[in-house]
Amino acid sequence: MKQQSKKSQQLLSKRELGAFEIEMQHGHVNGKSIRAKTWDESKKMWKIAAPAVAQFSIQFVTITFVGHLGEVELVAVSVVQNVLEGFVFGIMVSSVCNTVTPRSNL
Repeated sequence: MKQQSKKSQQLLSKRELGAFEIEMQHGHVNGKSIRAKTWDESKKMWKIAAPAVAQFSIQFVTITFVGHLGEVELVAVSVVQNVLEGFVFGIMVSSVCNTVTPRSNL
């Protein structure tokens, strides 16, 4: 048998690749081009992520506007927002613990 060069040698057979990978090699997934499929997934992701992006943008705008009022006001708003973010982080961690703890085998 001839030895193939490392670049042209296929690591997995077509059977091992599976249907999805074979479609990816041809540039189509479920009848759509990879570009169209990626665009559809990106739109879905931004529909979910937009509220979080907007929330952090509002915090940035608030600090910017308050910064025009004075240094003391800017420090006050920054401290309040940091405290609120700490509470939100604590709530997030406690909700994760509530879902993980009952499933643990202690």
